[in-house]
Amino acid sequence: LKCSNQDYAHLTLRKIMFLKFLERNGGYSWQHMLVIVNPYNKSPLTALLLFSTPMPGKVRYRVAGTCRECDFNGESSFCKNNRVAVFGLYPGKKNLIQLELLDETWKVRKRRWIVIQTEPLPEELRGEVSVRKKSDISAFPFLLVSGGHDITTCAFDAKGQIRFYLAKKGKAYGIYPMSGGRFIYTEKYVSIPSYFIPQGGKYYDMDYLGGVSKTYFTPNGIHHCAKEMEPGGNYIMGSSSFSGSSENAVVKVDWETFELKWILSNPDFWEKTEMKGKLLQPEGDIKWLYQQHAAYVTVFDIYEEEKRVTMVRTVPLPKSTIRSNAILQERCNRLFHMSANLLKPIEGAKGLIEELNYETGEVINSYLVKPGFFSAYPFAPRADVLENWKKEEGEYMVGNTIPILELEENEVDLKQAKEYFGYEQFSFDEGVLYVKGADHEITALYFRGGNKVYGVNIVERIREKEKLAENVYSIPIQVCELDCGSYDIYFVSKQILYRIGDAFTVEEKV
Repeated sequence: LKCSNQDYAHLTLRKIMFLKFLERNGGYSWQHMLVIVNPYNKSPLTALLLFSTPMPGKVRYRVAGTCRECDFNGESSFCKNNRVAVFGLYPGKKNLIQLELLDETWKVRKRRWIVIQTEPLPEELRGEVSVRKKSDISAFPFLLVSGGHDITTCAFDAKGQIRFYLAKKGKAYGIYPMSGGRFIYTEKYVSIPSYFIPQGGKYYDMDYLGGVSKTYFTPNGIHHCAKEMEPGGNYIMGSSSFSGSSENAVVKVDWETFELKWILSNPDFWEKTEMKGKLLQPEGDIKWLYQQHAAYVTVFDIYEEEKRVTMVRTVPLPKSTIRSNAILQERCNRLFHMSANLLKPIEGAKGLIEELNYETGEVINSYLVKPGFFSAYPFAPRADVLENWKKEEGEYMVGNTIPILELEENEVDLKQAKEYFGYEQFSFDEGVLYVKGADHEITALYFRGGNKVYGVNIVERIREKEKLAENVYSIPIQVCELDCGSYDIYFVSKQILYRIGDAFTVEEKV
C-alpha cells in the first residue's frame, strides 16, 4: 500500500530544524535579512523574516494599507535570533513594510523599509467580501471568516479587501481560534462516521503562518466548537457519544464531580425527561435558540442557585439559519453579529457581518460575505509565534483513532472473502492507515496477522439516518500498535467481504 511521511506537524518540525540551520550558518542580519513568503505553503499572504542581532531586540512592523485603518501592525518579542511573522499582506502586490528595531528600553535603534511581493488572489476569493456600510473606525479593523461550504478561511480589512487566507480548505465548521496566535484546524477529508454528518477525525494545532505543532486524532470526531480550558491548557470540544444523541445542547458540568449543573434550553423539550429538574426556569420573554452553533452567555443572566434565567437584551437582525455567532466588545460598546447563513440573501450574499452600537442597536459598519460562512472572529495573529518554538521530535502526533480490538477465534469468518486489488482506497501516513470511501460505504475492518485477527467494527458505532453518498472521506486507523508482522486487510463494503493480501507490515520499533 502507498506509504508516506507527510504529516503536517512532521513537515513543520523539519522546516523548523532547517530554519535553525539557517540561523547558525546563514549570516542574516538587520540589513541582510532572509524573507520567506508563505513559509509552509498554506498561508500565501504571510511572510517570515529571519535575521540575528548582536544584542536582544524587538521588531515592530507596519504593513502600509490603503488607509490608516487598513495598516496592519505587528510586534515580536525581545531576542537575538529573530523569526518575525508578517501578516496582513495584500494579494498580487508589492507590499511596503516599515520595520523598526527596538532595544530593551523600547527605544527605536534602527528603521528601514522592505518590499514583499505576493501572488494574486485565487479566482474563488475575488469579490467575495464587500462593504455595505462604513461610518466609523471599527473595534476590530480586521475580521476573519471561517467555515461554511464555499469559502476558505480568510481575513479582510475595513475596506473589505482580503489580507489573509488559508490555501487549504478545512471542515465546514471552520477553524477554532486559541491563545498565542494559534488555532485548531480540522482536516476536511479525514472523518469518523456519525449518525448523520461525518465528524472530524484528524485536526491540527496550527499558527497563521501555516505551521503545525501537533496533529491530533479523536475516535468519536469533533465538530462545531473547541475552546481552551485556560490559555495554553487542555481543550474542550464538541464531540459525539454514539449513545442515543448527537451534536449540541448548552449545559454546565462540574468537571470534578461530573455533575450536570444546569441546562439552558426550551423547557418544553425536556418536560417528559428525567433531566427536567436541571432546566433553568425562564423569567420574562425568552427568545430560545435552536440548533445553536455558538454558545455564549452574554445574552443571558443566569442565576445558578435559583436555577433562573432571564434575557438581557434582544436586537432585531436578519434571520440566519443554523450558523452564526456574536461578539460583545463592552469596552467600545460594540456588538458584532456574524449572520453566516442568511435565510434571505442580501444583495446576493448569504453572509452578513455588522458592528452595532450595543446600547442603541445602530449599525455602524456592515460587510457582506457572498458565499456565507460558519463563524467569524477578530483576526489576531502573533508576530512572535515562532520565536519560542521548542517542540521536540516524537511529540507531534497525539490522541487515538477508532480502537482496534483483538477478536476471539471463530468470532468472524473470513474464509469467504473476495480478493480485492483496488489499493487506491487505502494508504498509510506515519503509522496511520487511511481507509477511503463514501459515507457509510465501509462498515467493518479486520486485520489478520499470524494466528491473530483484529477488528474495527464501524457499523456498531453509527445509527444511520441518511446517507450522504457524495461525501467521500478517509477514516483514520492507528495500526502501529499491532504486534510486529505482516497483515492482510479485510473489509466489508455493501455487505460484501473483501481481502487484500500482505497489505502491510508492522516492524519492530527502534
